[in-house]
Amino acid sequence: MPNNFIINSDIIPFNEIKTLSVQAENADVNFVFEYQGRIFRLIINSDKEAGRWANIQEFCKSWHFKKLMKHGLIPVYIKTGKKLEGFESGDVYIVQRVFIPEPARLTPSQKIDCLIIMCKIQIALSDIDICLTDVHYENVGFLWSRPVYIDIGSFSERSCILDTHLPPLLDEFGLTFSGDWERLLHDLYHVKVEIPKGEWSNYDNGATLLMQSEMTYNWIKDVPHNRTLTDIGCSSGGFVKYFLEKGYGVIAVESDEYLIDKLYCETRGKQVFCLKAEINGGSVNRPELLKSDIVLASSITHHLARQGFTFKKQAELWQAICNRYLIVEFIDRTDIHVCQWTEIDESYTKENFLNSFKDKWRILDEKSDSPNRYWYFIEKLNGVNIEQD
Repeated sequence: MPNNFIINSDIIPFNEIKTLSVQAENADVNFVFEYQGRIFRLIINSDKEAGRWANIQEFCKSWHFKKLMKHGLIPVYIKTGKKLEGFESGDVYIVQRVFIPEPARLTPSQKIDCLIIMCKIQIALSDIDICLTDVHYENVGFLWSRPVYIDIGSFSERSCILDTHLPPLLDEFGLTFSGDWERLLHDLYHVKVEIPKGEWSNYDNGATLLMQSEMTYNWIKDVPHNRTLTDIGCSSGGFVKYFLEKGYGVIAVESDEYLIDKLYCETRGKQVFCLKAEINGGSVNRPELLKSDIVLASSITHHLARQGFTFKKQAELWQAICNRYLIVEFIDRTDIHVCQWTEIDESYTKENFLNSFKDKWRILDEKSDSPNRYWYFIEKLNGVNIEQD
């Protein structure tokens, strides 16, 4: 926990929190909220769900719940002893911050690992009356590369509700559930994922990767607030693996499912979050998933410009996801590919590219690794770092 995290009283003021989850209209008021830069979970019971949350409240204090945390199946919950104003009968927990991608952004291997977590939870709770009764990919988050089950409300008394929830998730991989969780776990471990290669699946920048990696690392190694890095269009993950070795937490973003799934499998257990995502039309859905201290955008500005994504729009995107520093590559019109793209108009110039950073950025350095490729180290004005768990 950071040293500047302080709650000065036993009551957390409701008007100072930011709620991060929404409950159904007739459900108990249990929600996740942010306060003083940390994530909290309120767990409280009422009669709206026939007292179901009273059991969950007790379950969260049990040895079985601690066992799930110990085995890394759920995030770590730390009971604070504090109360949230207006909800004094509830328990307030500090919770690890996790990445929560939409199901459509999960790769096949990520989905299988989510299903494995669900199986392991059911096996761990096989000797008590509480288990997972609501299994969906929406209920799983990632502690970097490791999936964890995040929906406390899914723990309830055993029921047949899984009969409708589980089969559609298994169908994708040709699996069925016979009621034996150990058997299903075995089957999941033996699923063979096959993903067809995409247009850029064979792209290789190996010839210049080491030089570019060392160049970018020399820029950032001594600057403050440089713990996390987002690699936009990470391809096969050359930069990702380099910066992992240097101790960075890395968010790897790639639209090619073959590449991002392969990278996920290669970096299991490491401090990297792999996200399948497209950056189209000047925006990206849920930019908070991409937010980090440093954004690395190599070999991508020309592709975005080709889509009609102007330099100004690109700079706005970097502004949204970058806390401190941006490392971006500009490839000019003499490039062997760019010179053939009819979608690139007269506004695609180095001058216009640099002008897009005039108001909210400070260019710290420029380097060139070839006659038509330019790299820039840029600082966000009034940037702030976000503490990562």
